[in-house]
This record gives sequence, C-alpha cells and structure tokens, in this order.
Amino acid sequence: MMEITISEKHDNPYLFRTEMQGKIKFTGATPSYNDLRAGLAKQLNVAEQTIAILHVYNKFGATEADFSAHVYQTPEHLAKTEPKVKEIKTKEQKAQEKK
Repeated sequence: MMEITISEKHDNPYLFRTEMQGKIKFTGATPSYNDLRAGLAKQLNVAEQTIAILHVYNKFGATEADFSAHVYQTPEHLAKTEPKVKEIKTKEQKAQEKK
C-alpha cells in the first residue's frame, strides 16, 4: 500500500521535463525506486520509461518519505539528460570478466 502526493510541479521546457517533489505514505518497508516509478506512472498516466526518481528521503522507522523526480516527454529525452545508472553485475558476469 502506497499513497503518493505531489506537492510541487515545475515545467522545464528546455529539458523537456516536469520536475516534481512530493510525499509518499506507505506500510512496511520503504518502496523501491521501481515501485515509486510504477506508482507515479499510474497516477500521472505516463510510461514508466519516462520517469527518473532522483531521491527518496526517509527517516528511520517512519512510514512517510519525501521524494523528487523528473518526468520526461519521451524516453529518449530521459536517456540524453539523466546520468547513467551504474549496472549491477552478477557474480557470473564478474567471474567472466576476470578470465
């Protein structure tokens, strides 16, 4: 269960995106970036591939967190603007690279 509230929205036409901040209320563990991205996509009626989650600020033991995100017009604009996310390598990939 996750409830998303957007408190600020700012259109940035030069970078083809909307910058936003808000709060999420949840039960259990803090939602992952992927869960938050899916929730925002559903709420805003946009594709998940156009959303970049920048930060989730949470205090220990709290069931509420602040977040900041960018929603781009297309996935191509996101790929050009946002920094690349470091890939998580599996043990098998690391072992193959060492050989």
